[in-house]
Amino acid sequence: MVRERGQADRGVSRRALLQGGAATAAAALVAHPARALAGEKRPTLLPLSADVWATSVAVSGTPATATLSVNESPVATVPGSGGFSATVPLTPGPNDLTARSAGGLTTSATFNARPADRPTARIEAAALPGRVTFNGVGSIASPYSAAPITGYRWRLRGGAVLGEEATLVLASSQLSSGENYIELTATDASGASDTATCAVLVMAGEATLPAAGWRPEWIESAVLYGVVPWLFGQPALAAVTAALDRLASLGVSALWLSPIFDAAPGDYGYAVTDHFSVRPELGDLESLRALVTASHERGLRVILDMPLNDTSNKHPYFLQALDYKQQSRYWGFYERTAKGAPVTYFNWKDLPNLEYADGEVQSLAIEAALFWLREADVDGFRLDAAWGVQQRAPAFWRTWTSEVLRVKPDALLLAEASALEALWGQQGFSVAYDWGTNIGEWAWSGAFSKHAVATAPLESALAATALTPPLRFMEDNDTGKRFISSYGLNATRAAAAMLAALPGMPLLFSGQEIGAEYEPYKQQAALDWASDPHGLQAYYTQLLTARRQAGVRTAGALEVLTAQPAGVLAFSSEGRVTAVNFTATEVSARIAAPGGDVTLAVPAWEATTAAL
Repeated sequence: MVRERGQADRGVSRRALLQGGAATAAAALVAHPARALAGEKRPTLLPLSADVWATSVAVSGTPATATLSVNESPVATVPGSGGFSATVPLTPGPNDLTARSAGGLTTSATFNARPADRPTARIEAAALPGRVTFNGVGSIASPYSAAPITGYRWRLRGGAVLGEEATLVLASSQLSSGENYIELTATDASGASDTATCAVLVMAGEATLPAAGWRPEWIESAVLYGVVPWLFGQPALAAVTAALDRLASLGVSALWLSPIFDAAPGDYGYAVTDHFSVRPELGDLESLRALVTASHERGLRVILDMPLNDTSNKHPYFLQALDYKQQSRYWGFYERTAKGAPVTYFNWKDLPNLEYADGEVQSLAIEAALFWLREADVDGFRLDAAWGVQQRAPAFWRTWTSEVLRVKPDALLLAEASALEALWGQQGFSVAYDWGTNIGEWAWSGAFSKHAVATAPLESALAATALTPPLRFMEDNDTGKRFISSYGLNATRAAAAMLAALPGMPLLFSGQEIGAEYEPYKQQAALDWASDPHGLQAYYTQLLTARRQAGVRTAGALEVLTAQPAGVLAFSSEGRVTAVNFTATEVSARIAAPGGDVTLAVPAWEATTAAL
């Protein structure tokens, strides 16, 4: 996260400073020149050395007469009765700041400017009869240099160059039927560049721009698979790559990787200590790139689990604030009580909430997402505890999703929040969780037991209107024991059949397809992937094949129907009717369907679907 940089004149590394090493702040920051005025005090300079998620930093110190320089260039100060203050412009990377007294005593700090040194490409597009116009003049210069943008290059994603002017006009006939992605690369006078992408849809020969709430076809038909990398073997990311053929043949279309970032030792991954590096136990950036590339070759997408609600209490930022309080720039990075204590949710004492009223925290969160889009070509993100950020900063997610979709408009953005709330779709998310009205409350809770299945709670859950397309799941990282462990094989088969037939985005979690029994936060050893005692992998493959052939949609309509006999649940969606038999005997199910009753033969613990 933070570049290690020797402080030869102070005898302490920058990382030790950030993590609150044994040296005191004063001892770490003060140099001892050979000559100084007799009795003169050393200058003070605050805040301490730190990362800066902005292009300038506000500092203060004493005495009022001290001079200030950054990278040996003078900086204007504002003297006052209590000392001096200054706003210091930064260049990308480390900036050495020195306060010098009249007698030559110095105090120094290093501020590492983290925002990317590049312009921001922006596309304005308009669909007109027979053509689409694109304009890149709204692109923004680098926040550091303000170097003018001197070059524009338009191309079809993965295809030919279309033009090299600030504007582009394409006839509808130049585009393919369906989805087209037009990329603009804006380059400035220093040679730095950025790429933005615009989606264009062609239907019946006419080009249009996506409407609000549009989802690309791959998301509308996606089946998500939750990957816990170390459960596949070691080295973990390489082991997942080796399993891609099997996962593709299973019928899933996208992989959700549990958090892969540097984290506190022994943690599952949510206690992040660096949002910009791969945890060494899992692999490195190159092994992640190899996984993404191999996935794309097989038609699979890859999304990352992105914890942005909080960090670990072992994060260097939190540790410096813990040691040095308001002397640290990071003090305000965390939500705090009136007495200054960090705020956490539930029993997450190791996960202090980030403070999204701080503009630099917002910048960090945006830069983290853009880093992985650019550096690893990932296809989206799952946002852990998205509900928490929303509670504290209601406007932030719209800003964040806009930046992600500017770069990759077909990214999958999954909010860990309830799909019963419309705001997640309005904020730019693709899907949200199949939860009830309470945070983390599984919609299917109460329907299953070890001995029986109650269809009434399922009917109630399915009848609740999902205002954001739902992620539907039997198990995930937070459901504790696996579904088959809690409810048995029969209920597992019936629930799986229902999951595959329902509109929404179905999720399978690591080992679900082989009936693996474990708890995610307790399992460290790789699963035995050759063991499938109940033949569930073939069963899931069959179910997902049928889903794909039926064209079940992520945002498809759903209506719960009355069915007989007891123990049968029925619903209709997009011209199909499905009956799920949660009993031990085959039944002839009579369903009150739109347009008249339907009778379906349904095997025990399975489902039958027919066209209406």
